[in-house]
Amino acid sequence: MYWHYHNDNEGGRYWSNGRVWLHRSGGDRGQFLSSLCVEWTFPMSHCGWSVTFGGGDSGRNFGFTVAIPFLATFYVTFENVFPYGWFGWDFDRGHDRQIGCYFHDYAFWWQVWVGQMASYRRGASWCRWWRQGSVHFGRLLGRWVSEHYIERTEPVQIPMPEGVYHGTARIERWSRGRRFWFKKRTTEVWLEIPNGIPHAGKGENSWDCGDDGLFGIGGSSVEDAIGRAVADVLRARRRYGHASPEAIQKALA
Repeated sequence: MYWHYHNDNEGGRYWSNGRVWLHRSGGDRGQFLSSLCVEWTFPMSHCGWSVTFGGGDSGRNFGFTVAIPFLATFYVTFENVFPYGWFGWDFDRGHDRQIGCYFHDYAFWWQVWVGQMASYRRGASWCRWWRQGSVHFGRLLGRWVSEHYIERTEPVQIPMPEGVYHGTARIERWSRGRRFWFKKRTTEVWLEIPNGIPHAGKGENSWDCGDDGLFGIGGSSVEDAIGRAVADVLRARRRYGHASPEAIQKALA
């Protein structure tokens, strides 16, 4: 027997997401129980289980999945276990059948003898509610609502190497969440710069070869929005070039 390993988290932690294969030596790759594949993902936010009959490139595999909440998910596949075509073969359902249930995204999902890639078609036997479906518990808390109002506006000054540009900061209060649940409240700022802060255009097309500029940007606070505006313009100038003196003089006026 021989084995090989693949790191699915390239450039990251080798142990957090990977696969290992154990193959039988010699013989045909299509022989019974030709290989075993184990895949894992750490950590995992959902929970559930499933058993899959058929599937894979050969349509003969057997696999199962176990997702342990906040810990890991394990996928185990035994290749070439069943005779080909045992579980049917058609365009709408594929050549696998799955039984399983999961809980994620505040919903409970289930499948009973349904292909993993089965298409939805009204009236099809595998689309009946007891064969596959979901219950979204979050909907019991009401629909998503979003409310906001402008608390105030205030003039701001944006310092740049060539001078100070003037703008207006609009402070907005937001409330988002389910209707019958606690709301998440945030403060956001939108910075408007009527004359803009000039920098050169990208120069990639005939219409952006001249002067361009930043006329608005958001942030979590007034100070954050000003800092983001300065950083954005300096970055654009470093990449595309400085604006013409005429554009700068007009914007500072």
